[in-house]
Amino acid sequence: IALLPFSRLDTTVPKPLGRGFNRMPESIGYQILKRRVELKLEQTDLANMFGVSHNVVGTWERNEAMPNSKHRPKLVQFLGQVPWDIDQSTFGGRLEHARLLKGLSIDELAKLIGATKAKISRLERNIYKPKPDVLLKLNKTLNL
Repeated sequence: IALLPFSRLDTTVPKPLGRGFNRMPESIGYQILKRRVELKLEQTDLANMFGVSHNVVGTWERNEAMPNSKHRPKLVQFLGQVPWDIDQSTFGGRLEHARLLKGLSIDELAKLIGATKAKISRLERNIYKPKPDVLLKLNKTLNL
């Protein structure tokens, strides 16, 4: 800190946080916008991928709305990662995370393993523990 003889200004500067550290995590909307620009896509291109209008993509990018649950598997595939926190310390959290990374909806996973949508939903919410045969099918399908 250098004080000028004619000034009483005393400033301090915080230590740099370092490479790769982000003080504010990126919003999901910003992640969508960033990825779309990286891929040189227009909002209409992304809208066609998701089966929505370009106005909807704009609301996502401005964080005015979140993609609904039916769009989330495609969103994870588009971004290459799950953009929100999922507690993976539970079986349900690990199941949901793996399902999303595979780009599967609850309906699609249920059909793949011969279960009901309700059963998969309850598994993800840790309301129901999987029976050994269901667990085997889930492991085969999602590599849990």
